[in-house]
Amino acid sequence: MDYNQMNSSVDMLAEMVNLNSNEFCQMFIEWSGVEPETFFRGMSPNLKRRNEEEVPDLFDSNDNDSSFNSESLHNRSFKINRITADEYQNGDELLVIKYSVQQSPFGRMMVASTEQGICTVWFFSKNEQPGDILADLFPEEDVRNEESPEHIRVAGLFENDAAPESRLDLHVKETPFQVSVWEALLRIPEGELRCCSDIAKEIGNPKALRAVGSAIGQNPIAYFIPCHRVVPAAGGFGNYRWGKTRKAAMIGWERVRTDQR
Repeated sequence: MDYNQMNSSVDMLAEMVNLNSNEFCQMFIEWSGVEPETFFRGMSPNLKRRNEEEVPDLFDSNDNDSSFNSESLHNRSFKINRITADEYQNGDELLVIKYSVQQSPFGRMMVASTEQGICTVWFFSKNEQPGDILADLFPEEDVRNEESPEHIRVAGLFENDAAPESRLDLHVKETPFQVSVWEALLRIPEGELRCCSDIAKEIGNPKALRAVGSAIGQNPIAYFIPCHRVVPAAGGFGNYRWGKTRKAAMIGWERVRTDQR
């Protein structure tokens, strides 16, 4: 079933989740704050192709009103630090990674951290297990099922709609180029979308579209490094590491929140 079919048939959506239409609408309003028709109507601009008229040059150095807002919520809330080779390959001393499973508006998610900060936020797909995911991301490290206060703070950001009292550190095992792409993602305001070409311009490397796309796809911090805000210039929502449906839900959920402010 494509997007237009979903938009035109609340009854069909309700049937898919074994609810009647009234029950479905009530649950949907509790989750998003608006009726399903309003939610999907607000997402419809994402389906059409973007052209030069619709997407102007976002990074004109003479424009003081840059659409990459350095004071956006995500940028204020998080600081990205790289896991160094010394930390990751420190002789016989393993990197200790603690994880817990938290709830979110988009399903169960794993939040994992080192002593230096959050290293992974991951939405589960069918049959995925936290230990298996972390074994792939951090092979041969000391992985422990143990909740930390930072995990709870991360989950609370969905409810509070505000920056935490102090900035949360992200501790990621990637290259400087990837980190530069993710820092650009943090500057995309909530409720707004960009294309890969916009990110490439933002980091000063407009020809690196393939590398930028790869870095976006390798983002290990779901939602909070907001790679879901990057969509194809040709229209639609595009791929997402944690599922296209979840990406569309995130975009619509954020659009509703910004419209209600």
